[in-house]
Amino acid sequence: MLVRGTVITSVVRIASAVAFALVTLIGVRPVGADTTPWYDEPLTQATASQFTSMAEISCPTSVFCAAGGSYTITHGRLAFVTTFNGTSWTSHIVGAPLDTTNAVVTAVSCTTASFCLAGGHYQSSSGTTLGFVSQWNGSQWSDQTLPALTPAPTSDTVDTISCVEGPFCVVGGSYLAQGARSTLPFVSVFDGTQWRGHTFDLNAAPVSSNGQLVAGGITAVSCVSRLFCVAGGGYGDGTNYGGGPASEPMVATWDGANWSATEIAANVNAGHSGTVTALSCGTTTFCMAAGVDAQQSGSRGIFLSRFDGAQWLSSDGRTPEAMTQSSTDPSLAAVSCTGTAFCVVVGSYRHAEGTGTRQTSYAEMVHGDGSFDLPLESSLPSTGSADVTSVSCTSSVFCVAGGSDTPVDQSFSSIPSSTFAFVSVWNGGQWHDLPVATSLNAASAGVDAVSCTATYSCHAVGHYVDQGNNEQDFDSVNGPLAQSPLAITTATKGVVGRQLFLTTSGGSGTVAPTFQVLGNHCILHGALLTASQSTKCEVSARNQANGPYAAVVAPPVTFSFTLQVQQTLRVVAPSVGRVARPLPIVVTGGSGAGTVRLNVTGAGCYFRGRFVVAQKPTLCTVRASKEASGPFAPASSTPLTISFQ
Repeated sequence: MLVRGTVITSVVRIASAVAFALVTLIGVRPVGADTTPWYDEPLTQATASQFTSMAEISCPTSVFCAAGGSYTITHGRLAFVTTFNGTSWTSHIVGAPLDTTNAVVTAVSCTTASFCLAGGHYQSSSGTTLGFVSQWNGSQWSDQTLPALTPAPTSDTVDTISCVEGPFCVVGGSYLAQGARSTLPFVSVFDGTQWRGHTFDLNAAPVSSNGQLVAGGITAVSCVSRLFCVAGGGYGDGTNYGGGPASEPMVATWDGANWSATEIAANVNAGHSGTVTALSCGTTTFCMAAGVDAQQSGSRGIFLSRFDGAQWLSSDGRTPEAMTQSSTDPSLAAVSCTGTAFCVVVGSYRHAEGTGTRQTSYAEMVHGDGSFDLPLESSLPSTGSADVTSVSCTSSVFCVAGGSDTPVDQSFSSIPSSTFAFVSVWNGGQWHDLPVATSLNAASAGVDAVSCTATYSCHAVGHYVDQGNNEQDFDSVNGPLAQSPLAITTATKGVVGRQLFLTTSGGSGTVAPTFQVLGNHCILHGALLTASQSTKCEVSARNQANGPYAAVVAPPVTFSFTLQVQQTLRVVAPSVGRVARPLPIVVTGGSGAGTVRLNVTGAGCYFRGRFVVAQKPTLCTVRASKEASGPFAPASSTPLTISFQ
């Protein structure tokens, strides 16, 4: 059941000077606060000692999503994907055929309601960690292991997936080759029928001078079409820089036939300890890679690398204006780009506060060569340490970021007893913070992933701890959901004057359907339909918008009403009569107030009032009829033959 979350009016966090900068930089003016409510729904319900976690969500349309994660069992974890059909969610276990009791889903990407790819890793019976993918065909998931890599891996994991229409998909992750001591980055390409794996070894000696191991892997993939994709991550650098293990950020570009890999951010990764943490492409000539690096001093930094269609241009990530010299550990968690020039990068940093530390989340809006940053989740009641995990943009004037916040009385370094989930909505000029999962009676909650297809079609999935201390997962949606298809189910043949009780199937929420009727002589009172004459009535049904659901209308149904049949009309008279002697005729039965008429046939037979008379010996056949009246159809009796002697 979906329930409406508490809506808190956000505090506008933009000064007039920043507003002026927005107009100059992006070309849009700030608009009013977004008051769209978010609605919460619990998803996979774990029982005692089971703990669920969400990893990713992908919504190709407003009426279909797939979200993946895992939950604990007695001796391991099971991977699951839950699908949304526009009205309700259904959970599916994946990875089960792979002979494992320990599997997780880490990435999901969908192109339509009939094609998705989920990926993750599982532990084989021998204890080896191996990657897997599971494909959705619109009704079920089918699991498969990853295609062969060269050199052959002893273990691998899937960490990211990007699919475009075709279908065409790229999965990325890390693998450990036979005889190697460190993981390397890899991608596998699915062209709709077959897989092809590719590995990257930008430095053939991924071991530092002091013998320490250096790991590499692909952490993010973004495809614009089957002819253009970019994968990003890091690789182990065996060059001796005089320090410990070295790692360098990298990207690999797909041109429809081949991959070309290159190091990026070399000019800012002076400390040789960097990797791409997030990546997004708006077009084939505009991509943004974000990551962490190390300064020459050894301190941690962030970087942004922009692809202009020909080269990657890297720079130190813009330091949030609120950061001070005491701020440390900046990180960039997610990037979402739309069009040819706009991206939002979300991240966080720590800073000292009192005797502990606090984490602050922020968003950096990049437009062309310019950028500016604004804090996230700073307008809600007393925040402690905010952690942003995801962002999804549909345009330069609409994005949603999500994460969690530790209450103000807890330091970031402590184990939090509770957190609350939040989303921040960008409207082209300002971020508005809203709590979600507030209606779930949660002891703790957080948003793990966000996917938007339109301004009023966003899903934020995450986790929460219920009052029984079980970790569950949830979905919060910011727009009206489609109700289940509504249909009128009443039989379509009726009788004039008798009421039909209209019934329906489908619909969602708590409202009862309302009906409308078109047609002459049709009468509708609530759900009761009748007609005063023989006629046809066209009836439509509607479920009003309620809770998170938009209104829905059933296809119109035509009802045919016919007149009621009268009670049996009978002619009552003796079967034998005397010539020239009038014989009385009695009519019984019939219904309504219609006029009764008598008719006689036979040589020399005639009526005198209600008496039949024969002028000579003959057979007279008498019939009675009664006219239609009110709801009753005309009626005729069975003929009665009288022998006159």
